[in-house]
Amino acid sequence: MLGYKEEGIRMIGISKPEEGQITSKQRRNYLRIPAKLEVAVDYNGVFRFVTETINVSGGGIAFVYDRNETLDKGKRISCWLLVHYKNGIIEHLPFQGEIVRIGEAESGKKVVMVRFIEITDRDRQKLIQYCFERQLDFRKK
Repeated sequence: MLGYKEEGIRMIGISKPEEGQITSKQRRNYLRIPAKLEVAVDYNGVFRFVTETINVSGGGIAFVYDRNETLDKGKRISCWLLVHYKNGIIEHLPFQGEIVRIGEAESGKKVVMVRFIEITDRDRQKLIQYCFERQLDFRKK
């Protein structure tokens, strides 16, 4: 830090780091967008349910869970995601996922975060396309 300066607002002077001192870590590989999509979940053949996503990305989804049966972190699930595109086309995207985290929403319901384990490249691309369409819609608003 080089010091402070007052020009209408208080500013802090810092020196520019040398080349090679700056590193970046990207933790997310795909754009994540808020989306309410219908998802059908098969929990290892034990029980099935239909719910709604909170957000989606090319790497996974998060959905609301308000049932009594227990879901376990690390368990593998089979899912079918219903995607509605702007052009009116509706796609069913099947995938296998792993429950990576279970949190709680402000509403008190559980939020289940799932990472894709098995999804075809074609279906992943369709989901990424949907994410970009939605992102463009958000920017227009």
